[in-house]
Amino acid sequence: MDYSGPTELHFYRYMSDLLSRHPDYSDIVLEALISPTSRYRADIIAYGKKGRRKEKLVIECKSFSVLDDARLAPVLARLTDTLKSSVMRTLY
Repeated sequence: MDYSGPTELHFYRYMSDLLSRHPDYSDIVLEALISPTSRYRADIIAYGKKGRRKEKLVIECKSFSVLDDARLAPVLARLTDTLKSSVMRTLY
């Protein structure tokens, strides 16, 4: 494994800083619960403008070494299932 790059923590702090500097993103929270009834946390939750609506963005940052080919398919399947839930599709 290559540990020469930034840590995951540094990376998602950097990503949240980039989002906060863009006018289309607001209400950026680090390590937030995905929903009030969930025990799962996302690295970043933010709201992005989509036309006249705000869309909830749930961002999970992973290093390349964590998501090798053997692990990627189950992670994507779990994210897809989560996105299909009514909690994740709520638009504001």
